[in-house]
Amino acid sequence: MDTSLPPEDEQTKSFLHSSHSYTGATRNSPLSTSEPRSHPHESHNLLRSRANKSKERWISRTRLVLRILSFLTSAAIVAVLAHAVSVYYSSKNMYMRDEKYDVELRVWPADLKMKPTLLLLGAASVATLMSAVLCAASISKTVRRITTVSTILTLITSVIAIGLWIAVAVLYKVDDLNENERYDMLSYTCARRHDATLDQAIGDLGSMCYQMRYAWWAALAVGLLEIVAVGVFLYGLVATRRYRSYTQLDGNGEKESDAKLQHPLRILKTGRGPRPS
Repeated sequence: MDTSLPPEDEQTKSFLHSSHSYTGATRNSPLSTSEPRSHPHESHNLLRSRANKSKERWISRTRLVLRILSFLTSAAIVAVLAHAVSVYYSSKNMYMRDEKYDVELRVWPADLKMKPTLLLLGAASVATLMSAVLCAASISKTVRRITTVSTILTLITSVIAIGLWIAVAVLYKVDDLNENERYDMLSYTCARRHDATLDQAIGDLGSMCYQMRYAWWAALAVGLLEIVAVGVFLYGLVATRRYRSYTQLDGNGEKESDAKLQHPLRILKTGRGPRPS
């Protein structure tokens, strides 16, 4: 009895040849399940995610540094103006004797305008309180990092502070430069800073003049810090939205690539080669 296999026809040879070729290709192919490779989109997204986290840390630290500087400057303004106001109210009813004319004179003018100084002190107090609250809240990651809560708090604080500082600083300086207006604390202390008699009565007016001037320049500095803080906030907002848009685009591209690879992967799972023609 003949046990040899029947001779292969051309169609069978073609099918076996194509099956062996496909099997060899799949063994050495990068799509082989035995040696999985990372998707190119995954490594690209990982690098972009790391860069985005580094940028977020930089923005968060910059905002915190600006907030601390704003707090310290505002607190210094409060200290300076509080000292000046306390000196005024403790000596506003005092009189001094003018030896040259042998008359009794008031240490402070009866119609001295305290409104600009008090407004500046109030603005500095509000700004100091808000900055202190934000600095203390920065212990929490929700406020320290770029989140919706931290964004809203930073924006509200900066906008209020900018409005206060600009309005009060302009009023403070414009009133001081108007020669037709009555003396305010800044103009009076600077105009009489060389008066030795006043110095003996209430202290060094020259030093108080410089302190009042410092308060005005410091108010401008705090306003500038708040403007920079808003700029950093806007930069962080744009960077975050750009990262999210890139992530969405990469996600769509990955879906398209997966769709293209669906047919080869299905063949690998089933182990079926191409059908013979």
